[in-house]
Amino acid sequence: MKEVYVSTIKDESEKILKLAKDMGLGFEVQSFIQPYSIGDYNRKLETVRCKLEGIEQVSLHGPFVDLFTGSRDPKIVEVVKSRFLDAYYTARSIKAKHLIFHAGYVPKAFFPKQWLDTSTEFWKDYLKDIGDDIELHIENVCEDQWNLMAELIKAVDNPRFSACLDIGHANVNSSIAIEQWIKGLNKEIKYVHLHNNYGISDNHYGLCNGDINILKTLELLETYAPDAKWSLETKLEETEESILFLSKNRFI
Repeated sequence: MKEVYVSTIKDESEKILKLAKDMGLGFEVQSFIQPYSIGDYNRKLETVRCKLEGIEQVSLHGPFVDLFTGSRDPKIVEVVKSRFLDAYYTARSIKAKHLIFHAGYVPKAFFPKQWLDTSTEFWKDYLKDIGDDIELHIENVCEDQWNLMAELIKAVDNPRFSACLDIGHANVNSSIAIEQWIKGLNKEIKYVHLHNNYGISDNHYGLCNGDINILKTLELLETYAPDAKWSLETKLEETEESILFLSKNRFI
């Protein structure tokens, strides 16, 4: 059986939290993906802590709005690192074992080699400043190909640094099949975001609502990335159906 997490896109829904508790699923917290005000942070953190009581496995989606590790501006890099360190300490506060960040590469906006060098330097520096208690997973968003992420993971060369494959993002933004992403990144995939769409917009539909062949995709993941954790990142109203799909097909 897979280690599966659920989330509800920016909101720790009581209904989904109850489902997670009842079915023994983990929970991916998404309350801190937007820049937050210092005055609101402690209240939000305490609220999240209370909601997570009774859930064994927790992960945290880190912030990403306006935050690019491949920036050539040292002042921007300083801000990005500060925000990402905030995310690390937040993850520790809620006892999360997995922390997900966007890779942040935008095709045609960055020169690939330059982005790779700058991002490698950023992540090596960041990993030196945090403990070894949390795994980091770098997620594809706008990337067309898997190769650059694979090169980044190889260059950083740290067992705590791996890929989060987002199949919905790949379906919308990539010109190659999801199967190629899975086979290409292979065992470097340690975390997966599961949701569906029709290849036009990043809708975050449930697993049964879109043109991704979900069952085939999950079987490929089991073959090429058997140790990966799976996280449902679906619309609130389609999350329960997606959980039932995983249960029906004996993944949970």
